[in-house]
Amino acid sequence: MNKINKEILEHYKEIDFSLWEKLINLYCDKLRSLKKDNSKKIWVLQLYATYLQLIEIFCINIFAITENNLWDNIFLSNKDLKAKIGKQFSSSFIIYLIENWVFGIKEKEEINDLEKKRKYYRTMLKESTSDYIKDYELLNAYKHGFRIRSTGRKEVSIRAEKANAKSFKIGGYNSNISYLKRKWHKEAKEHVISEQNISFNWERIVQKAFFLLNMMENTQKILLSNQKETRINTLAILNKEEFSKHFGAARFSTPILVKKTKSKSTNKLNI
Repeated sequence: MNKINKEILEHYKEIDFSLWEKLINLYCDKLRSLKKDNSKKIWVLQLYATYLQLIEIFCINIFAITENNLWDNIFLSNKDLKAKIGKQFSSSFIIYLIENWVFGIKEKEEINDLEKKRKYYRTMLKESTSDYIKDYELLNAYKHGFRIRSTGRKEVSIRAEKANAKSFKIGGYNSNISYLKRKWHKEAKEHVISEQNISFNWERIVQKAFFLLNMMENTQKILLSNQKETRINTLAILNKEEFSKHFGAARFSTPILVKKTKSKSTNKLNI
C-alpha cells in the first residue's frame, strides 16, 4: 500500500458517517412499525433517495482513498461521478477494494466465513453500483422539482402480443417509485418525457445500505490505522433464505409526452 497523503488522513480523521446509519435505521423502523401500505409510501421514497445518495458518498470517498487523491474526487460533478462509477466498478476493482480496504490485508485472517462474506459483499456492491447507474435520474427527480412519487405495492406481469392472451405474474414487490424523466432525442430534435417506474422490496434496499455503511466504516478504519492491524467489523448472514427472498427489482419506462423545440405546442404520444 502506498503512503497516504497527509491531507487525506487529516480529512478522514474528522469525517463521521454515522448520520447515514441513523437515517437508514429511522426509515427501517418506520417501515417495520407502520401497518398500512399508504402510510409507508413517503418512507419508501425517503429510503430509496437516501440509499442513492449513500452510494454517491461511498463511491466518492472510495475513489479518494484508493487513488490517494482527495480534491479531484470529492468535487466530482454528478455527471463525472456517474461515468466514473460505470467505468471503475469492474470485477477486478471490486475484488481489490474488498480484499484491501474492506476486509484488510492483515485483518482478514480474523474474519469468520471469509469466502461466504466475500461473495455477499461483492454481490451487494455490484447491485448497489448497478442501481445507481440505472436510477441516477431518480435522485435528480427527487432533488429538482420533486417530480417523483411513491405508489405502493406493484405486481409485474407479462402477456403475449396476441388476441385473448393471458397475463402471467412474474414478480411482486412491496414498493414502487414513479418519476418523470426528460431525454433529448438528437435525430428528432425533440425532448421525450417519460414516466419511469422502479419496483422493489424495501428490505433489500436496507440490506444494501448497511453493507455500504459497513464497507465505508472499515475503509476509514484501515486508512487511519497507518498500515497497522486494526479491529474491523463484518456483516454475517444468519438466515440465507430470509436474506435472499427480498432480492430483485423491475424497471419500466412509458413515454407520455413529446415536446417540440420549434413550437410551444405539445403532442401526446399514442401509447
